[in-house]
Amino acid sequence: MGIADIYIEAVGLGATGLILTGFLFRAPRTTMKFGVAGLCLWLVHFAALGAWAAGAGALVALWRNVAGIYFSDRALRWATMPSIALLVGTWMISPEGMIALLALGGAFLRVVAVFFRERLYLFRGLFLAGEAMMIPYAIAIGSTALTIGSSIAIVIMSATLFRLWREDRSSRAILSA
Repeated sequence: MGIADIYIEAVGLGATGLILTGFLFRAPRTTMKFGVAGLCLWLVHFAALGAWAAGAGALVALWRNVAGIYFSDRALRWATMPSIALLVGTWMISPEGMIALLALGGAFLRVVAVFFRERLYLFRGLFLAGEAMMIPYAIAIGSTALTIGSSIAIVIMSATLFRLWREDRSSRAILSA
């Protein structure tokens, strides 16, 4: 592993750190703001690796996060259509073949998640499922940063979901008492 490879992996790990920091916050829009910064770094990482499916997924995710932060639900629906078209088009022309479906499927779940940004558990659950699809893809393209990042993301998102569920459960118990 040369110095360039180390830099590429470091950029990916930095992207992971930014995105995961966002999931520590309760508000989905705050999560998406951290995601914007992290996705810019992922674009650099995937371009350096020549991982076009993941790059398209990151580009769609970047657009999705920006749209999810600033657009109304109606405008967000219209903004999503080009995202889905880009994912399908990328799969059709991707030199990565069938393995690209994992990255693009994960990106698709994250695009859909934005429609549920006000439904705390569904929003995070869709992100979690999309992240799980990235691990076999990361292994296939040889991205250590993506493998580590997706694994950590799954643990942190699961722990955050559990923490939020516990908080909601305890607040319901207090209200019913």
